[in-house]
Amino acid sequence: MMNHLCLLLFLLVLGVQNITVDAMADEVMEIVNPKDYQGCLQLAHQTFTNEVADTPKKMQKGLMFRQSLPENASMLFIFPQSQQANFWMKNTLIPLDMLFFDENRVLREIKNDIPPCITEECPIYQSISDNIRFVLEVSAGTVRRLNLHPGEKFNACP
Repeated sequence: MMNHLCLLLFLLVLGVQNITVDAMADEVMEIVNPKDYQGCLQLAHQTFTNEVADTPKKMQKGLMFRQSLPENASMLFIFPQSQQANFWMKNTLIPLDMLFFDENRVLREIKNDIPPCITEECPIYQSISDNIRFVLEVSAGTVRRLNLHPGEKFNACP
């Protein structure tokens, strides 16, 4: 018992802030584990075959050069922290709907029917909010087909 108290006091003196930060980081990683969404994701009673883009390289490539995207397929972009999301659709050959979600996986913004872009000059699609943690790309028309609106929430498949 005395050893535990001495260890606790020692840790407090040497930097309890680091322990707290690390513990908080572990909690965040548990809440947003990309593996939870790899392969399957649910939104509005629809199950999507999902791919995850959670590294800079995967995010940069996204759905570039894909010739098609089935209506039940998606790609989830996971940002390391909430931010304003910017997407440049160069070499994206298929029309998409983009859904912008906050850190609680709640849909905040929608961009419908984003056209393909194979030219040098491609528009940038930007969220209005700076509180975006996830962006889900699905085939164009999905938002209308599922009647999606802000407030919807996505989840990992059971």
